[in-house]
Amino acid sequence: MQAGLCGTMSQLLRQQLVLPSLVNAVRCIATSADVIIRNKLSLPATSATNFAEYVIGGARGRENKTAIVCSDSGRLVSFGALKDAAFRWGGYLLTKGLERGSVVAVLSPNTVDYPVVVLGTISVGCVFSGINPTYSPTEVAHQLKDSGAKMVVVFGPLLEVAKKAMAINKQDLPMVAIGPSDGLPNVADIVQDATINFADPAKLTGDERMALVFSSGTTGKPKGVSIHHSAGIANLDMLSHPSYFVGGLSTADSPCFALALPMYHLSGFLVISSLGILHGVKLVNITKFNPETYIETLIENKVNILHLISYLMNFVLKHPKFTRQNFGHVDAAIAGAVLN
Repeated sequence: MQAGLCGTMSQLLRQQLVLPSLVNAVRCIATSADVIIRNKLSLPATSATNFAEYVIGGARGRENKTAIVCSDSGRLVSFGALKDAAFRWGGYLLTKGLERGSVVAVLSPNTVDYPVVVLGTISVGCVFSGINPTYSPTEVAHQLKDSGAKMVVVFGPLLEVAKKAMAINKQDLPMVAIGPSDGLPNVADIVQDATINFADPAKLTGDERMALVFSSGTTGKPKGVSIHHSAGIANLDMLSHPSYFVGGLSTADSPCFALALPMYHLSGFLVISSLGILHGVKLVNITKFNPETYIETLIENKVNILHLISYLMNFVLKHPKFTRQNFGHVDAAIAGAVLN
C-alpha cells in the first residue's frame, strides 16, 4: 500500500467536479488502520472465536431481507437462507469425512453460492482456499498440491481445468460443482437437501486457520498465507469502526455493496462479502466484469459504498454516467490497491 493513495483518489474525484461529499468520504484500509492505532480508538468488544459464526450472526433479525442478489439472473438469497445453506454445507463436509484443518479449494468466479461455501467451510473448522478462476491447469495444480486440498469446489465450465490439474498432481480429489455440473454433486442441490443435517459451528480457540490465501506469484510461484479466525475477526472489527465506514452503513436506508472484486482474494471474501453480511448489507454479485452493465448495476442497486481498484476507479470516473444525479447515493469509495 503506497502512501498518498487516499490523496490520489481525492484528487481524481475533485477533477470530476461532481460529488464533493464523495471526496470527503474517501478512505483506504491502510489509512483507517493508522487512524485507529495512532489514536488508540477502541474497537467493538467481541468474544467470538469462530469467524463464520461471527459473520453469520449478522443474519439475526434480518432473516427475510435480501443478503445476496445476482446481477445477471436476479436470483435472490435471504439472510435466513444464507445462514441455513452455510450450516448445511458445513454438515455436508462432515459427512464426507472432512475434519478441522481440512482444506477446501474453490475454483470459481464470484457466484451467489460462493459466500455460502466459504462461510460453511470455515464454520466447521475447515480451511477455505480460493483459486483464481483464470489460472491454467498447471497453476491450479500448484495450489492444490501446496495447500494440501482435500476437496475441490469447481465452477462447471472450469471442470476440465480442475481435472487436468489433478492429473498433473496424480490426484483424485472429490469435486462439487458450483453452477452447471456434469454429473457432479451441486452446491445448490446440497444446501437444499433436507437429509443433510445442519452443522453446529465448531468450538474454536481463534488460533486455528480459517483461510489459506495465495499470492499472485510476482517472484516465483504463488505462496500461501494463513489467516486465522482471530485475525479475521479482528480485521472485521477494524473495518467496522466508524472512522472507516464514514457513517455509510448507518445513513443509507438500504446499504448495498457490489461484490465485483474476486472472492478468492481477501478483498472479496472478507472486506466485501463477510463485512457486508455481518452488518446486514445487501451484496450485488457480479460474476464477470462487463463494462456495458457495471455502471448500470451500481446505479440501479444504489450501491452506497464502492470497493474499487485502480482500473475500476478510472473506469467509473471517466464514464459519462458518473454524475451527481446518478451517483448521489454513494457515501464512500474504498480502495486497497495502488492508483496511478
